[in-house]
Amino acid sequence: MSLEKKVLEIGTNTLEIKRDDPISRSLSFIGNLPTKLLFLSTKIGSYPKEETQDYVQKYLEDSGLENTTVRIGHSRIFKDLYRLFKDDRLKKTSLLGRILLGIPTTLLGGLQSKLTRSDHYNPFTKTATVYSNVPAIGLHELGHAKDFEEKNSPTLYALARSFFPVALYQEYKASRKAYKSLKEKDKGQSYRYLIPAFASYVSPVAGIASVPLVMTTHLVSNAYRGIKSIFKGLFSRKKDKTPEPVPPSV
Repeated sequence: MSLEKKVLEIGTNTLEIKRDDPISRSLSFIGNLPTKLLFLSTKIGSYPKEETQDYVQKYLEDSGLENTTVRIGHSRIFKDLYRLFKDDRLKKTSLLGRILLGIPTTLLGGLQSKLTRSDHYNPFTKTATVYSNVPAIGLHELGHAKDFEEKNSPTLYALARSFFPVALYQEYKASRKAYKSLKEKDKGQSYRYLIPAFASYVSPVAGIASVPLVMTTHLVSNAYRGIKSIFKGLFSRKKDKTPEPVPPSV
């Protein structure tokens, strides 16, 4: 597989498309297996293909998002640490916030993302890392970026994430923004991936093991999606069969 990098500048945003080195990919394949099994999907943590890349690029073009870096298929931990203090686009976050919160977030969050191929947003480096070949998941991470951009104090908003209700609120906001950006044919990905992922944040507080809760949510949300599609199809057919009114004869 080629390691050639593709870089696009989209307004004030940067989109980098590349693969991690072979050693990282081998280690992360093992680290990503539990998540693949949990969601019963090989698309989780696999290399984002053209459709996912196009969704990400379009979001950067149309959403008004600014000063954000998106890394597709790879992460750059030490480069992001450097950017934390040298990239002028990150100066909105306070220096103290970048030192006390930005450094550990970039190191630990970046390392976890790299070794497990997990999709991740770092508000201190304003970097979204997209590893999964699922447009909804990529848009979810960009939804976090947009949500943080709308806040006057990103540092306090990031710190507030340690409180359970705030974390759930942030996850809901990111998923909602992702859902709105999906094409109609792809909105089912929210039920397939985003709702079960949301359940994983609920499990520690609810006192329910993550695996059964996520699996149950996965089954329920997909059953709902199926029922919704059936009824939508039935009503659509009935509407199509409704005869047009005959104009009165002269």
